[in-house]
Amino acid sequence: MEAKLKKYLDAWDTVGAREMFQKKLDRKEMDEVAWDLISLISTYITDEINTKCPILIATCSDLLEIVVEYGNPKESLIVLLESCESFSDSVCCLNVLPALSKVLFRLPDKAKKSSWLLSFSTLMSHLHSYRPLTSKCLEKSDRLLLENDPEVIKRLKTVESFTEVILNPIMKVLHTDPEIKDEISTFILNIFHKPIIYLNLHVEEEKTFESRALIVSKTLLNHLFELVPNPLSLSGLYKKLMFKLKNVEGKTNFENSRFTEQSMGVVYYLIFGEGINKERLPLVYNNLYIFKTLLPYVTIFLSEVNEMAVFKGLILFNAIVKSLPHRCLKEDNLNFVLHKDFIAALVKVIVYHDLSEYRMLAYNNYNLYYQSFSLENRVTFFKTIIHLSNHSGLIGDVVTKWKDTVLHNLEEDCPLSQYMGDSMRYIIRTVCQLSHGAETDLLEVSDELQSVLNALYALFARDTQNKTEIWDMREELNQCFINPLQDGLIISKEHYKLKLKNEKSSDGPEVSLMVGGRPIPDMSKEEMKNVINSAINTFEMIEFSLSRLKDFINRRNVP
Repeated sequence: MEAKLKKYLDAWDTVGAREMFQKKLDRKEMDEVAWDLISLISTYITDEINTKCPILIATCSDLLEIVVEYGNPKESLIVLLESCESFSDSVCCLNVLPALSKVLFRLPDKAKKSSWLLSFSTLMSHLHSYRPLTSKCLEKSDRLLLENDPEVIKRLKTVESFTEVILNPIMKVLHTDPEIKDEISTFILNIFHKPIIYLNLHVEEEKTFESRALIVSKTLLNHLFELVPNPLSLSGLYKKLMFKLKNVEGKTNFENSRFTEQSMGVVYYLIFGEGINKERLPLVYNNLYIFKTLLPYVTIFLSEVNEMAVFKGLILFNAIVKSLPHRCLKEDNLNFVLHKDFIAALVKVIVYHDLSEYRMLAYNNYNLYYQSFSLENRVTFFKTIIHLSNHSGLIGDVVTKWKDTVLHNLEEDCPLSQYMGDSMRYIIRTVCQLSHGAETDLLEVSDELQSVLNALYALFARDTQNKTEIWDMREELNQCFINPLQDGLIISKEHYKLKLKNEKSSDGPEVSLMVGGRPIPDMSKEEMKNVINSAINTFEMIEFSLSRLKDFINRRNVP
């Protein structure tokens, strides 16, 4: 029988091969040759044959389903899993799945546990064999185009097949064994990590169309809720898995631990970011607890390279921070390390991300986060941003926010000490310094300087009774900040004016311009003139703000 079938398959004779199994088969004979037949048929399920003769692949898949009905289920399972491990292409693996599903349900109860665990492990290994998807730089509704990418189509077919052929039947006869339930949950979480995390799951406003990835993700999430009714307790499952993954030295495999956290992040993104099955959560958690629990997953998303993972982090954070009570974040309910890591990841997106939509979303989240802090604890936010950001515009923004908070505090009957005395001096000394004295690149830090000068002027002008003790810093500011800045402005303006003069005539020494430590790229004379004039205007604006501040504080007595 094996030789006859091989003859048909070698000739790509699908009709002859099917006819062999359409007549009544002898169960005893089939049981004896099933192992060899499964091995033989599997060898014809290859990427090459799928390209040249896809009908032969479909025939082999159907024949496998027939043969496994007769063979020893344990032996059939071993051959099928070996075939799955040898396949490098998902098309081949997917054609074995229907037969594998039948074998899993033919196993005796005593063998189901170990066999199911082995099967899930093999399928997860196949998922992990995919290389990460590259970023496509798609924004808004253009993200739907992602599903036209051949690599995305391949991954979606794999996830859909795993869900329809393996998970859906298993969930209908859900086993009561806790270990099997944990393994099924872990299998679903692995699918969420690879490849769901890199696919588009977002429904744009006023749009009703759902991506294929979102549709299958809803099914997976429903299955997960059946296994883990309270997904916020997934950390318990995570700890169990980490215990299993400990190697002989007692060290945890970092890659495995990371994909588990990313997987849970996708679950929380679907529930809180997209609002899927949120009504099924137990009503015992307040929004602050949910925020603190999910913040680490947001940080993981924002630290990813792939744009779709970053986008999920931005959407998830936006949802959970909006649900917080007004000004509820305080030092006693916020882990400073988590706060610092999140701010660092968020600042990186605001400043460096290639997509303007993502930068705007990140900046909006930054503002929402700031507004969530209580007045007395905003100083933690200010200090963190100032220390972690090296972007002049962002530092200037936080200085403005700090100034507004200080002025608001001055109007209170009982002003907070966080915005007076030593605490205020610390902030002022941090932002009122030039990294290289008068030789600092003032154009690079121009936004920051404008905000700092405006903030100082407002504080000196409004604090007429010296409640904040800012007037006690007048001499220090003159010596360490105002005078060096004045000298730096003179140097910078003369340098750019000389460059402008040289641009108008071919005579004169060669003058190079550097911004941020980098030379200005080649450009036409007219473009160069515009750049130089813009820089000179910037210096004059800073000079005006500086003169106004210096005149004001030096012609008045300390209150």
